[in-house]
Amino acid sequence: MTREYSSASRDQAKSDTRAAIVEAVVKVILEEGVHAFTVQNVADKAGVSHRTVYRHFPSREGLLEGLSDALHESALATGMSVPTNVEEMRSHVGPLFDHFSRMQDAMRASVIAAVALGYQTAMQRRSSSAVVDMLVAAHPRLPREELVEAAAVLRSIVSRYGWYVMRVDLALKPAQTSRAVTWAVGALLDDLKRRNETAVPKK
Repeated sequence: MTREYSSASRDQAKSDTRAAIVEAVVKVILEEGVHAFTVQNVADKAGVSHRTVYRHFPSREGLLEGLSDALHESALATGMSVPTNVEEMRSHVGPLFDHFSRMQDAMRASVIAAVALGYQTAMQRRSSSAVVDMLVAAHPRLPREELVEAAAVLRSIVSRYGWYVMRVDLALKPAQTSRAVTWAVGALLDDLKRRNETAVPKK
């Protein structure tokens, strides 16, 4: 029992340290700028050693992966799930963007760093591939190249980047942002569905 308690305590301590490091990433980027986004500055902001940060995240890119994972886990904790088909995508937009707005500091830091460093997380790459697969499965009569382009549009608006442009650059309110993106996604999917139904079946 004592060993199990000690193990649980160590696991919780690691989780708390990891969370503190991720929170420090957000603070460094928003308060000091991307130029100050170094492992040492993150360690200082988190109140841990340089070595401790490296044990959890081996590089700046690893820190961005950690931030991405934390945002994803926080979304799942609210009961959201990853869409598995195009119809689920329609109902997914509103709750997702509402969550983005609740996590706005972390979202802003994530976008700023990703753009400045030109870095795409592993989760983003998986999401892009998954959207293409969903569109291909739902619209078998349409050319794959066209569906790849449609997936790129969806990924650009149903993303932290789309949220950032509307909330930060264009100063829309959270509810307006959710409605606008939900409408855009619905319009694109309706158009694909309509053209798929009238297209000549592939031989």
